[in-house]
Amino acid sequence: LNAFWKNNLLEQLDNRKSIEDRPEVITDYDYEGDYIMLNRKEGIINYTNKKHKTVKLIFAKHDMKEFRKATNIKFKHDILNSLTLDNDKTFNSYEFIERDLNTSIYFANPYHCWERGLNENFNGLVREWFPKKQKYAKLVEKERNVKLKCIEKLLNNRPRKCLNYLTPNESFDLSKCSSKE
Repeated sequence: LNAFWKNNLLEQLDNRKSIEDRPEVITDYDYEGDYIMLNRKEGIINYTNKKHKTVKLIFAKHDMKEFRKATNIKFKHDILNSLTLDNDKTFNSYEFIERDLNTSIYFANPYHCWERGLNENFNGLVREWFPKKQKYAKLVEKERNVKLKCIEKLLNNRPRKCLNYLTPNESFDLSKCSSKE
C-alpha cells in the first residue's frame, strides 16, 4: 500500500461494532454509507437507504470533522436507525455520530465491499457524473451542491425493478403512509 492509503485506513478500534452484530431485520431507517474520493482533499459522502433505495449525497472534505458535521446536517430532521460504513479514516468520528443522532453504527469487514453492495452500486452511478481522475477544482461550492442535488433527485426518482418499478421516493412515501394507519 502506498503512504496515502496506509494513512487513511481506519485504525482497528476495539469498540467498533462489526456488520455481523447488525440486526437482520431491515427497517425504513437503515442506511449504508461510503466516501467517494474526488481528490486527496475532498469527496462525496453517499448514504443509501437499504429498504427503499433512496440516496443522500453530501460534498465533504476528507476528514472526521467534516463527516460528523455533514452527517448531522443531512439527518437533522430524519430518523436514522442504523448506519453501516466501510473502514475509511474519514469515519473515525463515528462515536460522535452515534451519540449526536442516537443511532447504531456498524462497520463492514475490511476488503468486503459486497457487504455494502447497494451502497457500492450507487457509488458507481454517482461516478457517471464524477468520473475518477477528473479535475473538480473549477467547480465552486455552490455549483457542486446544485449538481449534487440534481444527481440525488435523479437517482431518487428513477424507477427500480426491485421496488416493483416504484421510484425510491415513492417507496419511502408509501411506507410512511402505511405506518400512519
